[in-house]
Amino acid sequence: MRQVTTEQLYRFLREHNVMDYVLSQYMGVSESIVRGCFKHDLSRHGKPLQFSADNILKMNDALPRLAADIRACELHFGQGETFTNRCGREYDRSIAQQVKDGIMRFFSVKDFASRVLGWNVLKCKARLCSTGSVTYSNVERQDCERLNDELIAIASVLESYKVVADKTE
Repeated sequence: MRQVTTEQLYRFLREHNVMDYVLSQYMGVSESIVRGCFKHDLSRHGKPLQFSADNILKMNDALPRLAADIRACELHFGQGETFTNRCGREYDRSIAQQVKDGIMRFFSVKDFASRVLGWNVLKCKARLCSTGSVTYSNVERQDCERLNDELIAIASVLESYKVVADKTE
């Protein structure tokens, strides 16, 4: 177990495009409390919000469950209708639905795919989000493998984290 502060956890979640409300759902705590504590918003008494010891325990309990669910989102190429275009590239039409059912629950898909695959936002939108697009669900095997590698890496890191309280001055 690697001990991290809530600041380090927040930075990791931001860098890897995990949506804000996901952790709060797994913790069973209000999203505004989690977001306010991560950003150290001021309370009504003018002091920065911080996670209580109880919320840190809930967070440590939630991280392995979150990691297991992210790991379960692994994409399976070739399960649906595959086709080959004129250039010889093979695509699987079912990948977009797998992304919607799995990855979209945890990540901002456009940001996630643009970071992992190097796609621009329009390409992400056309291939993964816009069902009316001509190129909708044109995802290759290599893209699928890179997304799976990233999912497994994020899940492994989250599993290894044990959150400790931030140091107060």
